[in-house]
Amino acid sequence: MLKIVVPVDFSENSRKALYLANNLVEKVGGMLYLVTVFLPVGGTYSILQGLTMKKSENIKTALQGQLSSLAAEICTLPVKVSVIEGDTVEGILYHTKQMNADLIIMGTKGKSDVSNVFMGSNAVSVIQRSTVPVITVPVNSQVRNIEKVIYASDIENFQEEFAYIYSFAQKAQWPIEIVHALKRPDMESSIRNKIGEEHQKQVNFIHAQEDESLLQTLIRALNSQKSALLVMFTHKRTFLERLFHVSQTKDISYGLDLPLMAVSKNSTSSKAKNH
Repeated sequence: MLKIVVPVDFSENSRKALYLANNLVEKVGGMLYLVTVFLPVGGTYSILQGLTMKKSENIKTALQGQLSSLAAEICTLPVKVSVIEGDTVEGILYHTKQMNADLIIMGTKGKSDVSNVFMGSNAVSVIQRSTVPVITVPVNSQVRNIEKVIYASDIENFQEEFAYIYSFAQKAQWPIEIVHALKRPDMESSIRNKIGEEHQKQVNFIHAQEDESLLQTLIRALNSQKSALLVMFTHKRTFLERLFHVSQTKDISYGLDLPLMAVSKNSTSSKAKNH
């Protein structure tokens, strides 16, 4: 049974993430755990500590009601809702561990925030620290039902990464397309040899245009895709630095509208220990 944590801030974007998560659970079976995290009202040693605690309880009760109403509106299967007081990232990670969840699905910030084109700093922190995969849903995404997986590969650790993706995709019977961006067409043959014969029909090589970065090449190619989940591995820190660093915002200012599943080294290590 797939256990999915869905952080909710009641924005339209988090609603989109919840629709995606609900439809995924409908397809493969499982349980949704909706969680809202709010900042503490006052300090631990406040003179008005009693009043502060009362305010926190009032906030928690109100948020619990809103969360339950949202679940009743969108979710077609039973869910569990929780409200946590504290830091957003810590709350999400704590709840994921407590629920022994397999996956986090969360909305991301819009493209207008030039310092975080793809997602807010909270989502980046969750990806970097999570021991389970994280699916982030961009603000402009229209994807509610995933129909295939696109694995954006740098070909390093290919066999291990593909095996991990296959174990995830087979539950939903999603086909897998492998995408690799090339600067030099003459390298295609050697890359195919590294991939192996059994995956040749799944590979789609994208050739970079003149003065185009590989990241731009990837985004250009994927923007035409519909109802797909993009999967990338983040065990190299350079991935997040390339994708989210402020200096790259001009290159990716138009962004992707596909949900992105980031699988960290922590995720694959955790899975290996559990099998």
